[in-house]
Amino acid sequence: MKKYNHILVSNDDGYNSVGIIMLATELINYANKVTVVAPAKEQSAKSQAITCTTGLDVKKVEGYPYDCYMVDGTPADCVRVGLALFKDVDLVITGINDGMNIGVDTLYSGTVGAATQANICGISSIAFSGPRRNVEICKNILKQTIDKALELGESLNEMFVLNVNFPCENSIFQGFKITHLGYFKDSLEVEMYGDGNYHFTKYNLDYDENDKNIDYIAYLDGYVSITPLTFDKTNYKHFNILKNCPLE
Repeated sequence: MKKYNHILVSNDDGYNSVGIIMLATELINYANKVTVVAPAKEQSAKSQAITCTTGLDVKKVEGYPYDCYMVDGTPADCVRVGLALFKDVDLVITGINDGMNIGVDTLYSGTVGAATQANICGISSIAFSGPRRNVEICKNILKQTIDKALELGESLNEMFVLNVNFPCENSIFQGFKITHLGYFKDSLEVEMYGDGNYHFTKYNLDYDENDKNIDYIAYLDGYVSITPLTFDKTNYKHFNILKNCPLE
């Protein structure tokens, strides 16, 4: 496994979150330099949003075993800023997110969005996510998970983005599994208060639990799921059908 020159680390939970501190500290062993460029405050579910109409304030933060910068912007902003400031970055890693990023949630995730932004900028990336409010349990298998993700990514011999999710906290670690995104219906439960205001609760349903290759089932069964992603959202099945349709 090669040693990287400069790993850029970001997330959507903020520069001072437990997950990013644990991840960046471990990554010091994998690169000549590690730099965190992350949001000044939580930016969860910002997907790949970027700031277009205002400037971005960037401030260096002391007290960490790596260089750390906080940005008053989104996770994707942070990756763009980091790659603009440091031209020698050869890998971007995001996380460890406080909460799983599996299935349709990858479309909303700022942590996955930041990793995808790196790909758009021409840099390979890996997004790591762990159980909500319990990412500390990832520490026991963090090194071997980083090792496996890097091994798999490097084996592709081209730019990659991998979405890595640690197993649920109540499971016994079973190893690693290559997965695809599990589809679920993303829904909101609506409750109206007496004052006429509404309360919305997000919930997911309709996973195909017979498909053992989806990330959600791997997560439940004790596996670290590793899903290769791409920013190309083209539906190639429909593309191949429609390109043969007459347009006149």
